[in-house]
Amino acid sequence: MARGTLPKACLLAAGALAGTTAALAQAPDTSSWVCEFCPFEEGYRAEYDAGASFVTDDAAYFGDASGYDEKGVYADLGGSGSLVTEAHQVRWLLEDVGLDSRRLSLDGGNPGSYGYRLDYRELPRHRFDTTQTVFEQATADTLMLPPGWTRAPTTDGFTALDASLANRDISSDRQTLDIGGRFLPGERWQLSADYRRQERDGLRIASGSYFTQSSLLPAPFDYSTDEAEVALRYALARGYLKLSYFGSFFRNENAALRWQTPFTSAPGAETGVQAQAPDN
Repeated sequence: MARGTLPKACLLAAGALAGTTAALAQAPDTSSWVCEFCPFEEGYRAEYDAGASFVTDDAAYFGDASGYDEKGVYADLGGSGSLVTEAHQVRWLLEDVGLDSRRLSLDGGNPGSYGYRLDYRELPRHRFDTTQTVFEQATADTLMLPPGWTRAPTTDGFTALDASLANRDISSDRQTLDIGGRFLPGERWQLSADYRRQERDGLRIASGSYFTQSSLLPAPFDYSTDEAEVALRYALARGYLKLSYFGSFFRNENAALRWQTPFTSAPGAETGVQAQAPDN
């Protein structure tokens, strides 16, 4: 073998490598390929559920956040679905429609152009269903004693206590509504707006102090909170710029809680007043 000459085996290997590189450089012909396992979703699709549930006894703990708080039969209704076309798509969801813990959701739009969403939820809270009290709700923010109540310095002197006790469910409901949308006027621009309203109302246990005595009160409450946000966003090559406004507004329908004290008090001073959370 002369100096500087490659062996015959090396020349054959180099030729085979060159042929493999040329074959890889040619793009495959995909004209006859068919996607059977990952088709694009199109058209209408929906699934619905219908049934029933039965609760044997009243139970606040079991019904907390679920809605199954009272004895009886409940309808179990729900479902989901979608409608997809080349220009638009929409999807929806229904959960526990027959209960107080129901949810309804809807979102859709045209990807890359605009979008919208709507979501509504309810959440029941049941703390106690065996609570008894002598207070009667006269108005939205006032608690009254029953007729014939005899005041005394201590609870030992409440002669009408047993006959005046009445059941009160310490429970509340929360409803939440979400609405939002987005619009893309250009390749880098996005305009969005979102709004949420939450309402809460029911009864809670509050402590009402009156000089040296105190009472546990079945206090009614009625709250609402509105939140809104508007934003303009511009996409950069390695980040984005965003200008937005966010506002949150709380409203309390009951500015104060008033109750007649069951204890002996000075003439003309039989009612206590307690400030509640202010609007802001």
